[in-house]
Order: sequence, then structure tokens, then C-alpha cells
Amino acid sequence: MRWKEERVRQVIRRLGGIEDPNIRPIIPAPSQWGYRNKAQFPVQMVEGRPRLGFYEQYSHRLVPAESCLIQHPSICAAATRVVEHLQELPIPPYDETDGRGVLRHVIIRTSFSHSDLLITLVATQEDFEGRADLVRVLPRDLPSLVGVTLNVNSQKGNRIMGDRNVILWGRDFIRQTLDVSGMCLDFHISAPSFFQVNPVQAQALYSVALEYAQVDSQTKLLDAYCGTGTISLVLAKAGAAEVWGIDSVPDAIDNAKVNARLNGLDNVSFHVGRVEEIAGQLIDARGRPDVVVVDPPRSGLDPGFLRDMAKARAQRWVYVSCNPVTLARDIKMLRDYSYRLERVQPVDMFPHTPHVECVTLLSRVTS
Repeated sequence: MRWKEERVRQVIRRLGGIEDPNIRPIIPAPSQWGYRNKAQFPVQMVEGRPRLGFYEQYSHRLVPAESCLIQHPSICAAATRVVEHLQELPIPPYDETDGRGVLRHVIIRTSFSHSDLLITLVATQEDFEGRADLVRVLPRDLPSLVGVTLNVNSQKGNRIMGDRNVILWGRDFIRQTLDVSGMCLDFHISAPSFFQVNPVQAQALYSVALEYAQVDSQTKLLDAYCGTGTISLVLAKAGAAEVWGIDSVPDAIDNAKVNARLNGLDNVSFHVGRVEEIAGQLIDARGRPDVVVVDPPRSGLDPGFLRDMAKARAQRWVYVSCNPVTLARDIKMLRDYSYRLERVQPVDMFPHTPHVECVTLLSRVTS
């Protein structure tokens, strides 16, 4: 954790151009094992048998690993049962070299608050031999299983999921409850949707984001890359006047709308599309936001989006980042648009890995 905290400081100093950034002490994870609620297992033939596992670094060679100490135990148990059945059923793993085979990935999600378990099979086609048998035996073996879904990805390349999802059994989401600063919120999370993989630490992360946003009954907020609406709903429940969430994944926005209804919140709206396109339209229609909240992918913010949002002159930016390098780059660009770095809060979301999450507050300089 000390190494991660110092890395954030050095990267922002070197790439962000700030000699002495205000880096708060990193927030430790209460549990260092079994903290992940999602696993994406590639499927390959290894020594003549189908196996789940992870790719060796810088390769697509599978290292069999149905059990993993940072995954929730129910995920490991489910992965083990899936492999046992795959070795008995005529479902060949997909081979990237010749394009043969059917099953590409097995994605497993679980809930820490409801013990729900969801399995998604990623296959090259919707109908294949052995599918019905696998779907029949999994609910029998896994009492916590609430659904089995199929994602169809027939494209070559290393993209994990395709665009089409089919429910094979049960339902297509898990339930998760989060407690953020004493506010309990319920979420439905489908297989394609983004949700923090460490739900316990997500509560700490969102509490910091709420603190930095400084919400009151007059505050308008724009939440870019909102996923299933977690931060948007936290801000809405805290009493914001309006919250606008944007994400490019239709399933995530569908989940976000359901989550708003689940929590009885009518001061939040969700919009599907690229943030570079939708954000400007929302500002034209509804006025300037007081706060811009962003939680982008590892590649960081699109320069055009950042420029357009900076011109909107929001009072504050709350930047949630999973990549200190692109965070530092974007902080430097925001400084050019008259925003001052106030503070950075590292959060140890991913123990036993070099990854670190950060929540950053920037304020507009008015003179």
C-alpha cells in the first residue's frame, strides 16, 4: 500500500507537473482475500481437456486456475463445477488459431450482500450441442445460482463479449446492496455491465466521491461513464437537484434505470451514448452542471470531451481513476483550463496487485 501511494505521488508529480500534490494516505482494504465479485475465465484445451484459467502475461497461453485466492469462494466453486461438466459434455473450447470450437469465456458474478450467483457463457453461436445439458445441471449443483445467460461473440480477435445476450435459465442479473456514508442503495447488475469488482471497498470509494462532490439541494451533476449508475444514485440519494448519468453500454443504462426505480429516485436520469456526444447535448438542454463526475476506462478522458466540459465551467470535477498515468495526464490538461488540483485519495481496491484506484478533486480557479 505504501508503494501504491508513493507511485500515485510520483506519477502526478512527473506527468501532471505538480511538484507537491496533496495525496491523502491510502485507504486499506478490510479484506485482502476473496474480495472480487467477478471473474472472466478464458476456456482452452490444456493437455487434451477443457480448462478455465487466466492468460500467461503477454500471451494467450492459458494457465489453468479454476481456484483463485482473490476471487470470492463461490466463484471458485462455480468455476470448478463448470469445468467438471465441460469435460463430460461435447462443448469444444474456441481455438483462436483456426477459429474452430464454440466456448470462448465463462464469466461468473456473485453478490456479497445477497449471495446471488450469475454465470454467463460466451460462445461463437447461440445454439450448440451440450448447451441444454450444461444449463440443466448447473442449477442442481450450485444452490446460489440465480441465472445462466449466453453472450454470442462470433468475431475474431480478443474482444471478450459480443453484443447479443440471451437468458438460458433464471434471470440475467444479480442483486447487490451498498452502504455509502450510511445510505443503503440496491443495485441490479447484469453480465455486460460495469460494477466495481470489490464491492466492500466500493463503499469507501463512493463515500470519498460524495464528500468531494459537496452535494446540496441546488447541485446539478453530470456523471460520465456512469455504468450501472452507482455514483449517480449515491449523489441523487444525497439530495442533489439533478444528476445526469451517461454511458455507452445500453445494458448498463438499462440497469441504471432499473436501479433508480429500485431506490425510488426521480432526480436522476440516464442516457445511452458516447459521452463526447451526449454531454454537450445535455448541457445545451438543461444548463451548466455545478459538478462533473467522471469514472473513465484505463485510457482516461477523451481530449475533446475534456475540452468541452472544461468550457462548461463547472465548479468542481470529481475524477475517479483506475490508472494514475492517464489521471496525471488529464490533471495537467485540466490545469490548462483553469482547474486546480485540491487533493487525491488513493484507495486499495485490488490487494495483491499493483493496481490502485484514486478519487481526485479539482476546483475551478476564478481569478
